[in-house]
Amino acid sequence: FGRLCPSAPGSALFMSASCLPRSVLHGDGQIDMEGALVPAEIRRIIDLIDEEISHNYTLVEEVIHADHSGFKDTLVRTLQIEEKLAHMHGAVDDLDGQVHAPDTGVRARMDIIINAHRELTTTIANNSEIIDVLHRLQSIHADVVLYDKLVQEGAYEHATRNLQEVLAAVNAFPKHSEGDPRILAVLRDQHRMRHKQLKAHMLQKFQEYVQVSSQHISIHGVDPLPGTGKKGKRKGGTEEAPRTYLGEVFASMELLGILEAQADGLAEALGRHVFGGIATSPLWTITTTDNHLSITSTAPEVATSPAAVPGSKRKVHDAPPPPPVDPSAVYRNLEATVEFLRNVPFRGHPGLLRAVGAVLWPRIAGDVIRSVLSVAIPLDRARLEDFKHVEALTKALETRLGPHGLGLTGPEDKQLSKYVEDVDTHFAEKKRRVMLERVRDLIFNADHSTTVVSMPNQAPDHPFRFPTCAITLLARDLVGIVTGALAEAASSTPRGSLDLYEAARSCLDLFRALYPVHHSARLAMVPVIAAAFHNDLMYISHSLMTPPCPFPALLTASSAPSGPYLRPMADLVPLFRRIASEHWSSQCRKQATVVKEHLDAMGGLTDTHLPNRTPAVEGGLKRVVHHITHLGKVLVPVLPRGVYLTTMGAMVEDVAARLTYMVLALDNISEDESHQLYRLLHDVEKLAVVFKTEVGEEPHVRRWVPSWRKLLRVTAMMDMPLVGIVEHWTTGALKEAALTDQEVRGMVRALFSDSPLRKQSLDQIR
Repeated sequence: FGRLCPSAPGSALFMSASCLPRSVLHGDGQIDMEGALVPAEIRRIIDLIDEEISHNYTLVEEVIHADHSGFKDTLVRTLQIEEKLAHMHGAVDDLDGQVHAPDTGVRARMDIIINAHRELTTTIANNSEIIDVLHRLQSIHADVVLYDKLVQEGAYEHATRNLQEVLAAVNAFPKHSEGDPRILAVLRDQHRMRHKQLKAHMLQKFQEYVQVSSQHISIHGVDPLPGTGKKGKRKGGTEEAPRTYLGEVFASMELLGILEAQADGLAEALGRHVFGGIATSPLWTITTTDNHLSITSTAPEVATSPAAVPGSKRKVHDAPPPPPVDPSAVYRNLEATVEFLRNVPFRGHPGLLRAVGAVLWPRIAGDVIRSVLSVAIPLDRARLEDFKHVEALTKALETRLGPHGLGLTGPEDKQLSKYVEDVDTHFAEKKRRVMLERVRDLIFNADHSTTVVSMPNQAPDHPFRFPTCAITLLARDLVGIVTGALAEAASSTPRGSLDLYEAARSCLDLFRALYPVHHSARLAMVPVIAAAFHNDLMYISHSLMTPPCPFPALLTASSAPSGPYLRPMADLVPLFRRIASEHWSSQCRKQATVVKEHLDAMGGLTDTHLPNRTPAVEGGLKRVVHHITHLGKVLVPVLPRGVYLTTMGAMVEDVAARLTYMVLALDNISEDESHQLYRLLHDVEKLAVVFKTEVGEEPHVRRWVPSWRKLLRVTAMMDMPLVGIVEHWTTGALKEAALTDQEVRGMVRALFSDSPLRKQSLDQIR
């Protein structure tokens, strides 16, 4: 009727679906008595099932009471073990009674046995599901007990795999009975709890075993697990390293899916605390023991300068550039540190080493490029050959730290090689950065000191002759920086030439954009600084029109079909000249406004003979004369002679024209008033001194001040008799001063009272 299935050694007997008795009926309804059992054997099978269920039920009950108090009731309601067993016992007793009844024939007995067999077969098949569930629960219970034992022993990898097997067993439960959802929910809760506990435990162990602090790396947990202290033999004859607690932690974290995130954090800590120092300076000493790496600084202590104290208003100008870094010393420290990481914490875990290296290497490469290679690039193109040695050392380092050190083989991990191979571009970039930093420092730290520039070897009629004037030291240094870069560009590669050319242009753009803004207050308030700025711009423009050397490399690169368009420097000349003109014109208008305010404060030239009017008029004229003469004294050594004379001429012209207009506007001048006006206006003639630019030179005021002769004639008329005025008109002296007959006749009427002589004189002035 059925057969018992043998179970695994050391475990209880289990009845599976494949071991159940098959039906004794064929498809045609014939009876097959082969393998049929007598009722005593059927009773023995049922007793074995009862014993097996009781045994498994006891084991499951232990798990239930340990994990979930309500699980027992759920399982009992779902499986209903006692009720099904009682039904099976009753069915066997009925069968035994029917078979042994004296009034039952043989044929009837066989029918009873066959029907009973069918019913018992169905019952046993249904209860086989019960046995299968109990079997699975017993297996889960054993896995859980084994998991706790493995965690206590430090076999974290095996414990993690065991926990994963528990989850797989839970997911493999049959889903037919109504109690299964609650059963699975309880089991999954238990799995989640242990999974969370294991993850937290592994993170704690990771932080305990791998400690990275400032300039220190300490590795713990490298002791071998019990029973693995001796090295074994792998297939092929190679030695297998003993399993360590740290290795178990790494393997467990990898199975849990949290190793990659911790690798990123570890790489960040290593880069910040360890590699951030040794990759930027050779002044470190690496000391390693079995499980510890120490980094000690050998840099001498440097006293802090008072000018560099935070919060101090003083600035440290022209700080010396950082000293060249010895690449070989830096590279030795990097190799020693990576070797320690590869042999101690990451031994036997190349995947973790690659994960850490993928995050750490870009930072190491960036630090080396920024602090070693960029500093090693010389600022003199003639010394670029010396960089070949650094290039060879760098490529060797990348090979040792890449594939053989951190396990990195991708093309994106060749940052150092790419950098040293493109040294011409980086030379130009460094040159550009240094040039811009230098120009920026010159602008910010400018003290407006000037120096006189002159070109005595140029003929006066030279088309590009630059006049003698004063420029700031900033402009002189700026032109030196630009012309030096252009001179290097002439002997550079096409790409380097264009980079240096653009660097020179950038310096000029920085100056014209930053200097007027940063020094706007002084440019507006101090005429000398404004004049020097005007000269600076004109001097720079002149330098752009007369380059110091030819640029065949630039022309070749710009004329190539694929080369970029090269803008000539000459396009900056009108821009700089326009800025110079605008700033100087603004300053001139400001000074003219000051003079106009002094003239307006006089209140005109009327009644100058009165005691309350004389001080106002006299004071106003003296302020005008003083302002203009003082301005001339400070500007004459700065501005070019032509610019100076034009500027002062325009200013004095405004004064002369306005005073002349004010005198001619008077309609009644008394004798005392005329004497007073003559005395006051005679002081204005002192303005002629501002046009004497050189010692012994006669001032040519009339050339630069058209109204100057007219003002002198009007002043002289204040002290002339009527006959003298008529004589000057007749001889043409007044006409030469641009005085019209109407203006002279008006002066005669204002100065002299009505008389026949005045009438006769007026008739002669026509």
